[in-house]
Amino acid sequence: MFDRVTLARVLGIVFAATALVICDSARAGDVEDCRAAATLLKTDSSKAVPTKAVSACRRLAEGKNADAQYTLGNVYLTGRGAPQNYKEALKWFRKAADQGKADAQSNLGYMYAEGWGVLQDYKEAAKWFRKAAERGNVRAQSNLGVLYAIGQGVPEDDREALKWWRKAAEQGNARAQHNVGVMYAAGRGTARDLVQAYMWLQLAAATYPPGADRDAAADNRDEVGSGMTASQIGKAKKMAAEWNPKPAP
Repeated sequence: MFDRVTLARVLGIVFAATALVICDSARAGDVEDCRAAATLLKTDSSKAVPTKAVSACRRLAEGKNADAQYTLGNVYLTGRGAPQNYKEALKWFRKAADQGKADAQSNLGYMYAEGWGVLQDYKEAAKWFRKAAERGNVRAQSNLGVLYAIGQGVPEDDREALKWWRKAAEQGNARAQHNVGVMYAAGRGTARDLVQAYMWLQLAAATYPPGADRDAAADNRDEVGSGMTASQIGKAKKMAAEWNPKPAP
């Protein structure tokens, strides 16, 4: 059987280091300090964000800088540099999300999906995932696909699930590639196509880091391959080898 657990997973929070734009209220060095905080949150989970950098982010955030608001939200979410506080994280993510920052919109959707700092609300989660997904945010695209696949916050719709997973898969997201492969193998949301299924599962197995997810994708690929001819498998492998991810918008 295919890995149905894969279909029901919502991806976690994303920490992205982004360029910051200076505002009038910022002090000298605030942009650099807050940018360093964003980088640290993304690259080294073992270290707390220095107090100086948190203060810099706060000044920028209070000056309506969306990137700083997003970074400050991540500080509160993780408790790295300030006591963990989901409500504060939600507040700053919302401020950044309202300014159109896709990563913040995606994280806000995740917090509604999990009920972190707010009552669990899949409809609200779908709203924010959609906003981010339409801006090309790969995790939001994948998570919106999950909600359509399981009918949480939106009507259950395999075609919509496949559409959003395909967008994320084309950007190189392993979880979405895995789900697209499963959908083609099962004929969910599309006509059954074992060549497409094998290709996407091959890509997922190559993209995942070593571990259970990679093993599951490889097992699903091999199961699909057991019902294919050698010519079909060769075609699918060629398609996978020639595939290139689409750049993020």
